[in-house]
Amino acid sequence: MAIISRLSADKKGLANVLIVILSLVLVTVIVSNVILWSYQMNQFDWERMQEKIELIEVCSESHWFTCKDHAETTIADGVYERLYSDSPYYLSIQADLRNYPADYIASIIMEVKYRITDASANWALEAYNILSNRYDFIASLPSYSSFNSYVVSLSNWQNYVTETGILVLRLYARDSNKNVGPPEHSQGKPPSKSNEVAIDLDFLGIKVLLNGTLFVIRNSGAVTAHIVSIWINNVVVHKRYEADIFINPGEKISCIRGDIQLPAGLFTAKVVTDRGNIAVFTNN
Repeated sequence: MAIISRLSADKKGLANVLIVILSLVLVTVIVSNVILWSYQMNQFDWERMQEKIELIEVCSESHWFTCKDHAETTIADGVYERLYSDSPYYLSIQADLRNYPADYIASIIMEVKYRITDASANWALEAYNILSNRYDFIASLPSYSSFNSYVVSLSNWQNYVTETGILVLRLYARDSNKNVGPPEHSQGKPPSKSNEVAIDLDFLGIKVLLNGTLFVIRNSGAVTAHIVSIWINNVVVHKRYEADIFINPGEKISCIRGDIQLPAGLFTAKVVTDRGNIAVFTNN
């Protein structure tokens, strides 16, 4: 009986030891998981704080590209350049179209804001055709006694833009008898030649119209950003689009989405990363 009692006591003691050991193992596993989860959360929070994205631009058309040798002015500001010419006056526009893939370009428009005080002058605009190596007639400018804007769409724009994005225009005065010859450029002092005519030029530029929406995004943070969704909102529209865009630290990218059309009027665009950070752009 003593042996049986002792064995029974030993079993109870062994059971208690096993319970303690299992409890310690369970506590160790739980504590390890808590520590690992805490580390993962701290890592996630740290990466989220290091991530900083900016939505710089959202548009369906480019900004105006203006002549390199002509100072851009605001509309109707009273500042203009008077050109005296008895020959073509060449205007070179540096239009960096590398951010606008050809598949997404709907058209290119040109706008001229000018005044012609000499009603007998016939001014025309031409663009250099890189395929035929000659100038093509684009438009004849009507005579305006006060400043007005004249807009023309450049058909077959691929024929006029070089691989480096340069478009060369030629603005010149002509009449029914002759094309009046190379340019003399002066400001404020009319030339002495009787066949020279003047045009007051306030603005000349080109703009790209897109089939889709351009997004310009910058990652100024210290970690790679992964954009997973795009939102376009206004009082009527509230749409979410899937995205899969990676941006390295310090990188600025431009991307065009042909499936996203911007609503008319005011809108708000948002891009969201996989870490939950949001960048906002409002076209106000």
